[in-house]
Amino acid sequence: MRKRILVIDDQKDIREVYLQILTTDHIEHSNPLDILEDELFDEEPSETAVSNETPIENYSVDCASQGMEGIELVQKALNENHPYMVAFIDMRMPPGIDGKETAKRIREIDPDIELVIVTAFSDHLCSEIVDYIGSPSKLLFLKKPFDVEEIKQLATNLTEKWILNQQNKEYTENLEKMVLERTKEIVEKNKILERLFTMDILTELNNTQKFYDELDKELERIKKFEFENESPSNLVLAMLDIDNLKYYNEIFGHWNGDMILKTISEILKITFRKVDIIARIGGDEFVVIMPQTDINKAKLICDKLIDFIIGKFSFKDMVYLLDEDRIQVIKQQTGYNDNDIIQISITGVIVEYQGERTTEKLVNKVTTSLIESKKMERNKFHLLKKMTPHD
Repeated sequence: MRKRILVIDDQKDIREVYLQILTTDHIEHSNPLDILEDELFDEEPSETAVSNETPIENYSVDCASQGMEGIELVQKALNENHPYMVAFIDMRMPPGIDGKETAKRIREIDPDIELVIVTAFSDHLCSEIVDYIGSPSKLLFLKKPFDVEEIKQLATNLTEKWILNQQNKEYTENLEKMVLERTKEIVEKNKILERLFTMDILTELNNTQKFYDELDKELERIKKFEFENESPSNLVLAMLDIDNLKYYNEIFGHWNGDMILKTISEILKITFRKVDIIARIGGDEFVVIMPQTDINKAKLICDKLIDFIIGKFSFKDMVYLLDEDRIQVIKQQTGYNDNDIIQISITGVIVEYQGERTTEKLVNKVTTSLIESKKMERNKFHLLKKMTPHD
């Protein structure tokens, strides 16, 4: 990368001096220091004159005669993605803006550029200039008279500093990007682990632990409403199990029993609302937490679930993975034919929150009610009659 330097000075002869010092293009030109030595350099011309030897480095140097012209060059360089590393700025450049104002505006455009304020006067305190321009770590002062080596050393050191700063900036940005990507990766993995911890692997529904955690949250929410003397929103639990799943496991095999569980789980997902929490809490038992729902609306939803399941399982589906000999045995045992529908059914209970103070009491009420419901009509959701609130 070619090292770019900007010189802003209203005197053409001085701009020529910079070019002779910093570029090889001006080596064979006549030495302008002879006519400027009284203004810029020490009294001994032999010690300060620019030699005709090739400079240590050949910089790419652009010159501007006024502050605004220099500002435009800085902006153009940034737009071209080839910024200046260092700018030497003369303090007094009548009739335009002075070096202090020029430096401030350049700093606003390019925060990374190294600035050198060149002046033969002391009409401004350095501290005042630093406060006005900002970024003191990237601001130096050079007083006239100066010598050739000062310019060379400043150009060398400041361009190297600029490169190191850019490398450090790039390294930091890459490191931050890596940290961000790694953090996102960890967050995603944690989400997966958390989901696996709270998910029933077979059905991909919530597991028992997740069910209890969510029910605890709902009861805490209701208790908060009660504490604040507000009417709590309704909470309904629906619990169900698959009728005679053990029989189907024995006839068609456990892998087909798993297929029944997974199919009913998918039907549960599309039947209930997104806000409802569906969980598998036993071999063939499921429970649904239905916040902000009264028991009659819950009954309508649960009845739809039964309708969706009726006729869902065919004999061909149940024996799809079985060999022909096994299929013939099943037909002889059950009387099923190829085009028959296997009438899988579910039975459930719907219970409304009635002031139970603990999760255990509410779950015990639902579980007990399901056991009683199984003794009654199958393939139906039963409503639990109103009871006296528990303490």
